[in-house]
Amino acid sequence: MRGELTELSRTRRRALLHRLEVDAAAASAPLRGVAVAQTLDALNQHFFGPDGFDIAHDTSGSETVSVASVLENRRGTCVGLAVVYLALAQRLGLDARGVATPDHLYVRVNLGDRVRNVELLEGGREIDDDTYRRRHRIDEASIASGVLLRDLTNAEVIAHLLSNQGIVLSRQGRLDEALVRYGAALELHPQLVAAWYNRGIDLMSAGRLQEALVSFDRAIALYPSDAQAHNNRGLAKAKLGDREGARADFRRALELQPALLEAEENLKRLDAAVSSKP
Repeated sequence: MRGELTELSRTRRRALLHRLEVDAAAASAPLRGVAVAQTLDALNQHFFGPDGFDIAHDTSGSETVSVASVLENRRGTCVGLAVVYLALAQRLGLDARGVATPDHLYVRVNLGDRVRNVELLEGGREIDDDTYRRRHRIDEASIASGVLLRDLTNAEVIAHLLSNQGIVLSRQGRLDEALVRYGAALELHPQLVAAWYNRGIDLMSAGRLQEALVSFDRAIALYPSDAQAHNNRGLAKAKLGDREGARADFRRALELQPALLEAEENLKRLDAAVSSKP
């Protein structure tokens, strides 16, 4: 099963696939000849019902970004839940696709006469795209370019899972493995902003500043409204001795997000260092 932190045995893989088939059968039991919308309702009743899946409130562990653990523990992050939900929805014949914001994944289902969004962290509640756009402060250019809020392929959804696994591996101090996950994610989904951004963070932590700068450049080119990406690119530039470039990035971060205290403090430290230089 692709997208796991550790290799699964053949027996366990079969058991997990059987578990997925059991879920699909349970959701489809009352669905002989019903409309697409009713199929979706039945899936949601199963998936978000008492015997279904729940939110993983502690997102620091590897179990929250492992498909196997989501199936076994019946809980996960938005990304882990999305992988399982999409597998079930498509098994039931629904035209379901993952959709990404800068830091969240939800599901969009084409019902034929309209589309319906499924919010995985709110019990399947329907939320329209405009609400996601406002909630996550997504600029129109990133939507028009197809970076955000478009239908994702299944491979691109798996890329989100791999990117999240990279974050978990990084927190565990397994930096080389984290970088491999980001690389695998970007092979599947070169427009995945989060993978470029988190790759930059880890490369900067490892002192590989030029490589980090390239990653931040790619993240910002794809999603120019990301204040944190500008702030961290500013840090990389400052460490490389590019003070003017760093100052421009810190200021841009504050233009995008005036309350970003980290960027404000970084700008103050940069100005103090320049003014104290003989």
